[in-house]
Amino acid sequence: MNTKKNTVPALLFVVTILVTGSCKKGYEPQLPPVTRQIQFELFTSHDFSKENDSISFTVFIAHQGNQPVWDSALAPMTLKDIPHLPQKWVVQKTLTGDTAVLKAGFRYEIKNVGHAGISDTLSAATHFKIISFDFN
Repeated sequence: MNTKKNTVPALLFVVTILVTGSCKKGYEPQLPPVTRQIQFELFTSHDFSKENDSISFTVFIAHQGNQPVWDSALAPMTLKDIPHLPQKWVVQKTLTGDTAVLKAGFRYEIKNVGHAGISDTLSAATHFKIISFDFN
């Protein structure tokens, strides 16, 4: 009868050690994902008040080699409707988990004239970047 009394606590002790030990096995702390924010600003310091040509802007983020990560088209407008600095348009984009070197900027197309753009590079260590575009 004494062996039954000793066997149950010993068995519980062994099970507790095995369960506790197996829970910690291979544990690696999880780091929070890297967050990067890019702020796009569009404005003009030029007087386009008499210009009625149509223009379309797109903001974009791409990996090296121009592989798209994200882009967004702004509403088409006339040149005279591009805001001045106090009324600048601001678009913010947050990327989570992407630590690659990135290229970000603006592309634009003026109807019946042509297209162009500006861009800047974000190193892997850059967590916040402002891309400010003074359209002239």
